[in-house]
Amino acid sequence: MRIPALLALALSLSLPATAADDLAQDRDTVIALLAASVAARALVSTAVDECTARYADMVDPALDAKMEWEVRNQPVEAKARDIANRLGSKIAASSGFLAYETQKKHLLAESETQTAANVRQTMTKTFASSTEPQRVAACKDLVKSVHDGKMDFAITQPNAFKILQTFR
Repeated sequence: MRIPALLALALSLSLPATAADDLAQDRDTVIALLAASVAARALVSTAVDECTARYADMVDPALDAKMEWEVRNQPVEAKARDIANRLGSKIAASSGFLAYETQKKHLLAESETQTAANVRQTMTKTFASSTEPQRVAACKDLVKSVHDGKMDFAITQPNAFKILQTFR
């Protein structure tokens, strides 16, 4: 993932080497956590929505699956945002609050947009090369996977989840 230019510039200011290294590490952590915090949800929502748009009879099971996903993953997403915000406050102090917040909003939007586009592209290709019964089965499997936790944050965003495990 690209490093936001303003954050990189702020981190390259005349800071002592260890402080700059710490900020660089914090920046990488913030980027990973913020991107993952929206990517996990965008992945599930977009994939399920693609299926329910094609197959109306899956709306109720899909809604149940999304609600189950929400219960399991909302605390993880909240922890990711909390840690990113705590680390981000140090970055904002060195680069300026407005510059940091602008880059943060851009990163969140870009991550969500890119994830949704990737999911749509993958599903379009998959559906184009499948028969109708295969498409229905794939969507049923997807909804079941979301419901059963196989598309949870820890699974779809393993690097960010590992980072979260290092924080209390």
